[in-house]
Amino acid sequence: MIKRSIVTVLSLVVILWLAGASAWAQGRSGSHPGGTGGTGTPRGSSGNSATNNSSTHGSNSSSNSLPGEVLSRNSSLSGALTNALSKSGISLPSGMTLAQTCASAPFKTLGRCIAALHINHKFPACSLMALSSSNLGQAIKVCNPNVPAKAEARTATKQANADIRDSESESGSSGKS
Repeated sequence: MIKRSIVTVLSLVVILWLAGASAWAQGRSGSHPGGTGGTGTPRGSSGNSATNNSSTHGSNSSSNSLPGEVLSRNSSLSGALTNALSKSGISLPSGMTLAQTCASAPFKTLGRCIAALHINHKFPACSLMALSSSNLGQAIKVCNPNVPAKAEARTATKQANADIRDSESESGSSGKS
């Protein structure tokens, strides 16, 4: 009986300790200089979660603005990303720049636009407009119900993140715009 009580009390202590440590860490994530006072938004980000791309780790070039704006302001990033996409066999719509392509559908992040280009290349039935919807996996499922949509969305997102990361380092624009 006493042993069971001790185990229960210790379990509660551990759970409360973990909950407190988690809450403390979440509160600290935005309280450093330049942060947003505890919202968890990475330093250097806009604070508008609709335009943040958490998958690009808060880099200024991909999280502060809409993708078309980011690419229009930074031609070296745009060129590096266009080259990275062409290495994957992805070509932009005829006569359009990457900035124009990303602006043609309501993409909220650069990563989402690049992921959509990867998916559109692999599954041409999936239009960029359809892929700009709120859930990439659901959009893939609608245009191609015979593929594992969640896995395809994850793969495209990883490819996009790698393209952006490599292009930012290649163009020297990481954290600059």
